[in-house]
Order: sequence, then structure tokens, then C-alpha cells
Amino acid sequence: MVKKIILTAAILTYSIAFLFAQDKGMIKGRVFEAKTNEPVPFATIVVFGTTIRTTSDFDGNFVIAGLEPGWVELKVTFIGYKPYVSEAIMVTRSKNVYVEIPLEQEAVQLEGVVVTASPFRRSDDAPLSLRRIGIDEIERNPGATAILVV
Repeated sequence: MVKKIILTAAILTYSIAFLFAQDKGMIKGRVFEAKTNEPVPFATIVVFGTTIRTTSDFDGNFVIAGLEPGWVELKVTFIGYKPYVSEAIMVTRSKNVYVEIPLEQEAVQLEGVVVTASPFRRSDDAPLSLRRIGIDEIERNPGATAILVV
């Protein structure tokens, strides 16, 4: 009897969770390069006016789930490509939306790089070396100049 109650409660809980999950919409899509039709991996896709975002996978595919039904716009960005803003997309609970997003390459003009030498550069021209000599070596070379280092 207890097992039937637990089983019924579990089924009811999962059924309610499934029903609440149906209250949200989903957008699937693919990001690709407009000229070559090659996928653009790891592009950032943002739903305008929200903090919902995702990135495309290695094949350029993406999924945004849990969207409230209504009209949304997507902004797609990736380094080296012009930002893309989609037209308004209608998100519904009953049907997933599929979007193809073409990105166009953009030439980025970088500023020149200036390299300057530091005035505090350490010179390696005069290395410091130490040698320890004892009394025996001084006695063997009596005419040489030697500094005793302790």
C-alpha cells in the first residue's frame, strides 16, 4: 500500500514538472559564414532585453530553451564578423523555432604597436664572478696580485 502511494506521488510530481516545462518556448538554430556556408563555432547568441545567452557548438548549432512565449530578437556576435541582429521571432509553447543565422566577415583595422626600451635595463656586459683562494695558492704564486676573499 505504501509503495503504491509513493509510486503515485512520484508519477504525479513528474507529470506536474513536465506540464510546467511545457509553458516555455525553445529556439534552435545554426550560425554559419554567409559566403562559404561553413559553421561558425563558439559564436555568442543573446536574446535581446534579457540575460539569456548561449554559444554555438563546434558545428555552429545552438539551443535556447526556457523562453517565455512572445516576440524575441537575437543578437549574434563573434570576433572577425559583423554583429547580426535577427528580425522579431515568435516563440510559442507548441512549436520549436529554427533559425539560420548568416554572419559576414569584417576586416578589423588594428592600431600600430609601439615598442620602447626601458631606461632601467640591466646590462649583462660586466658579469660578476667570485673565486675563493686560500693561503696555499697565494704562497705558490708569490709575484701575482691576489685578493683574498673570505
